Amino acid sequence: MEIQNPEKIDQNKSFSFFYKGFNHNYRYWESIILARKFLLCLISALKESLQEEQTWILILVVLLFFLLITLKSLPYSHRKANFLEILSLITCVFSAFASFILNSNNKHDEFEIFLAVMTIFLNLIFFVYALTNLACQSFTQMKKLKKIKNKKETAKSKSKNIALFKKGTKLKQMN
Repeated sequence: MEIQNPEKIDQNKSFSFFYKGFNHNYRYWESIILARKFLLCLISALKESLQEEQTWILILVVLLFFLLITLKSLPYSHRKANFLEILSLITCVFSAFASFILNSNNKHDEFEIFLAVMTIFLNLIFFVYALTNLACQSFTQMKKLKKIKNKKETAKSKSKNIALFKKGTKLKQMN
């Protein structure tokens, strides 16, 4: 058995947020997310030198590309996390598309209102789903912690009872 350096163990713990929660083959996925964020920031920074349509098209292309590779890869170890990431990307794509349409020169009042309402609705669905999952996960963790605490307390009281029983039998033997 190999003994690990304590400093290396601390490093593994401090960098575990980069790979924790991903399937074994996709431990690098956090760098994919970082690349997506970098590209979106780069497009936003180049906004002044690009035409508005070009900016929105680039944003949509980047978001659709990362949506497709996320759908193909399903990098998270939990099914709900994959679904949440995909729903997040779909919401971003739809919001970017709606912004592109709403900022265009072609004015269609009814369609714009419909698009704005749908964008708000889709974002609300995403946030409600995300918060509901977060609350459920927190509730489940609290239940697990209570079970562990109860098991420890039960084991502790059993060991006390055993110790008292042994002490009592010793006293009886002395008399």
